[in-house]
Amino acid sequence: MQRAEGVTARVGLRAISASSVNRNNWRLRTNGSRCYPVGAGKMQAVRADSETAVAWLSARNDTEQERKGCFA
Repeated sequence: MQRAEGVTARVGLRAISASSVNRNNWRLRTNGSRCYPVGAGKMQAVRADSETAVAWLSARNDTEQERKGCFA
């Protein structure tokens, strides 16, 4: 049982980080021309830390704040 749970958790984290990286990259690329200085540095940070769920959460929050700043 423990073994199966561990595998499931690992797969879940991987799936979350993979999809979030794609979403963040798409958003930053889309907003690149409007707020380039904000998005440019963050994209590399998101990509570098994308393997952890904590980075996924913080990256998502940063992206939401950037979006509000760009489109406000």
